[in-house]
Amino acid sequence: FAPSELLGAGGLPYEVLVEEDLATEQLARYEGLVLPHVRLLAREHADAIMRWVRGGGKLVIIGDAAVCDELNRPYAVGDAPKLAAIEPGEPQRVDEGLAWRAGRRSDHLPPDDLAARILEHCGPLECHVITPAPR
Repeated sequence: FAPSELLGAGGLPYEVLVEEDLATEQLARYEGLVLPHVRLLAREHADAIMRWVRGGGKLVIIGDAAVCDELNRPYAVGDAPKLAAIEPGEPQRVDEGLAWRAGRRSDHLPPDDLAARILEHCGPLECHVITPAPR
């Protein structure tokens, strides 16, 4: 299943965002954000997401996130954005917010299970999916 299919099949409403929507002031209108397999992410956008999480946002990561910059150049070991270091497992408090990495893959996640886990860890919220903008 694609992450958007998982969210839809699990009964969670979502909106697709592109990289230009990831400024801190634009993210402020959202309670939750799902990053599904967003391997390429500019540092400025990754940092904006983490500022949003620290301010109370709820982040769910599925798969890899921010492994490479927007030009597909791998981040150096120890120099990757902070959100890349969030480990799978239980949700982690990040100041006022919450970050949870659901796992490294989505193809083995039953839709109802993913939706239930998102609601369990993040509470009732509208979920949004971002994908890299087409170039």
